[in-house]
Amino acid sequence: MILYKDNIFTGVKVRLDNSRYESCIFKNCIIEYGGEGEVALVGNEFLNCQWVFVGCAQNTLNFMQTMYHSMGPFGKEMIEGTFNNIKNGIVHKAENNN
Repeated sequence: MILYKDNIFTGVKVRLDNSRYESCIFKNCIIEYGGEGEVALVGNEFLNCQWVFVGCAQNTLNFMQTMYHSMGPFGKEMIEGTFNNIKNGIVHKAENNN
């Protein structure tokens, strides 16, 4: 994981994957997340930034949108339950059964 500390990013695209940002300032940036690695965001400031999801992260959001709109009450309950877990700090990690 790459560490960025006390940096100022202005008008650039910043990819979050596999990085830790501490006490950084982001001004007029495109903040991009692809779901390809861990991210840590600690004490940063985001000013007029655009957030975008690409690759695996975008695929996950598209899948969740399809569940919500195409799977009836079950799909809506699954997605709303997922967001409630996020809001309450509950994280379910898949078990690795190798």
